[in-house]
Formats: sequence, C-alpha cells, structure tokens
Amino acid sequence: MLWIMNQRLVAKHGYTDNLFPPAPLPDGTIPEGDFYRPAEYTASGKRKPLVPKHGNSLSIQLRALSLFSLPLWLCPSDEFCVQTGFKRDEVAGLPTVVLQRA
Repeated sequence: MLWIMNQRLVAKHGYTDNLFPPAPLPDGTIPEGDFYRPAEYTASGKRKPLVPKHGNSLSIQLRALSLFSLPLWLCPSDEFCVQTGFKRDEVAGLPTVVLQRA
C-alpha cells in the first residue's frame, strides 16, 4: 500500500535524489529552494508548514508525520528514543511535534 502511494505521488509530482530538506537559516526559517513548494500563508499572515515538491520526498514526510499521529504504547525510555531519533540533524526541517501518550 505504501509502495503504491509512493509510486502515484512520484508519477504526479516527480522524483528527487535528495530526500533531506535544506538546513535552516541562521534566523531559524527554512529556505524553500528546490525542495519545497512555495510557502503559503494564513489570513493572519502566519506561514503554513512547508510541503515538499517531489513525490518521493512528500511520501517520506507523510510517513514520518503519520508516526506522530499514532498513540504511543511505549515505555518512557522508548518514547525518549523515538523523540530524540527524529530530532537528529539528518531530519532537520521536519515540523516540531510534541509526543503525548494516548
């Protein structure tokens, strides 16, 4: 099922060799560059979360974010490992998500 989703997103939005978003700028903002679609803003002027341009990078982001929507049935030490694993430099640029027990 995930493979089919990935293939359809790639067919619609294209493919990129780089799955990692650009590093944040010194002021903390994330540049759009060739990785993200142009930024969108709310009516109040607040920047919405950036969305990857390419199908395979969008697929990876959707899967990563879906992990945070699931209830955690882990012991506290495992929860800590999950939180710190997603904060590593390799996934810089993913939205900050606060993990909570269900």
